[in-house]
Amino acid sequence: MRRASVRWFLSLLGAVALALYVAFQARNLISGPTLALESPSAPQSVLEEAYFVVAGTARNTTALFLNGRPIFISPDGSFKEDLALPIGYTVLTVEAQDRFGRRTERTLEVWRIR
Repeated sequence: MRRASVRWFLSLLGAVALALYVAFQARNLISGPTLALESPSAPQSVLEEAYFVVAGTARNTTALFLNGRPIFISPDGSFKEDLALPIGYTVLTVEAQDRFGRRTERTLEVWRIR
């Protein structure tokens, strides 16, 4: 009787451990793409320079777009794109997409004054 209880307990413990491992590994599939912008630090910026850098990190992402144009993602998930800005108001949209078609986006508003 005691051996059966120990065997049942170990089986239950193994099943719980397996379920926790699967849930932990599936968290990235469940959460969808994430997008963190490091540059610029604020969603609205006023600039005097003609060149502007959009940089950040994309996780769980298979495709990344800047105003609809695909941009390169490094193997560690980071990206950096240099842009030449016209004088005036510009809206930039960075969009990440995962392999299931789920999307997330960040919008930046940039004013170049000179």
